[in-house]
Amino acid sequence: ISCANSFKLVASNYDRIENNSSPSSRRSSYVASLNRIRIQQSFKASNKQFSKDLGRSIFKRSSLIRNEFRSFLADLPEDIFEKLSLAIFVVLSESVENINDMDKVINAVAKSFGEQFVELYHLGFRPDYFAVIADAAIAECVKLDGGMHKRCETTLAWSQLIAIIFTGVRDGYYARLRKFRRGSYGKR
Repeated sequence: ISCANSFKLVASNYDRIENNSSPSSRRSSYVASLNRIRIQQSFKASNKQFSKDLGRSIFKRSSLIRNEFRSFLADLPEDIFEKLSLAIFVVLSESVENINDMDKVINAVAKSFGEQFVELYHLGFRPDYFAVIADAAIAECVKLDGGMHKRCETTLAWSQLIAIIFTGVRDGYYARLRKFRRGSYGKR
């Protein structure tokens, strides 16, 4: 299967998710079964030290992609940076571990991760940085594969998973932001 055909396959999977209202059929089609296997194999086969540094690598790559994000990270206290690096690693590990039950991942882990960023708004965080972080996460997770699979297949697999995760992350961020704003307006 070529890379171009792989990306067409992703589009058809998303169409199937959008058009199918049954929760059980949606749950199984979030990430194609072959891609779930690729993701799990590459994550388990990765060097343990590299896995622990994965969060840090994602944020460093994000800062290379976008200058504004680099400024945000530069202003971020080191302890908060470490917590976020660990948190994104936990989100990815939980997602890989529970890849067959993505509803659990989205509702618990990803949304909780997104909620953490509301407190960082005053430090310069903007929600459009999630796209930068997601792109960097895909690139860093593809490196975990170590060449076991074709690069385009690995990229497709991780792209599917990261897209689902960051949908939940954004949902968690905006839900917490709405709750925060409602509380702020009530105190006036």
